Amino acid sequence: MYENCLARCIKLTGDLPKEQRVNESMTVLLVEDPGLPRNILVKAMSEWGCRVVTAESKEALWNILKGGLSPELIFMDWFSSLLDCNEFCRLAKNLAYLDGVYLVVGVPRSGSSTIRNAMMAGADDFVYQPYDLDEVRVRLDIAARMIRYQKKQIADN
Repeated sequence: MYENCLARCIKLTGDLPKEQRVNESMTVLLVEDPGLPRNILVKAMSEWGCRVVTAESKEALWNILKGGLSPELIFMDWFSSLLDCNEFCRLAKNLAYLDGVYLVVGVPRSGSSTIRNAMMAGADDFVYQPYDLDEVRVRLDIAARMIRYQKKQIADN
């Protein structure tokens, strides 16, 4: 399944014109276990114009965040072995240096209670797994619009 997805990712993204890119300046912190799904997401998001940073462990994730990286979006697998996403979402919404970060979680298609738990923990959006790149792209477009709106509101005040 994921091998076909990788081929489709390469075909889908290709050399996109600038106007078709999600957001040239959006930094995405990707919290996904190492493997093909993460590789596909990194490739696709990069081709869509995002700057993608990945963490190899829970400690690396916190070091990245405390080290000054200010991602506009954190995209995470709800069941990642790297961290407890429920706890992370709750913490992220209360940490000053993550103020305004947009949280997107990957959840299983049969996980309606997981979606509810993720949203109650502070996630802003979700994407079904296995990932459909068209859906991921739409969610990133929505996130980019929300982030631009939020920045405009802050600048206007």
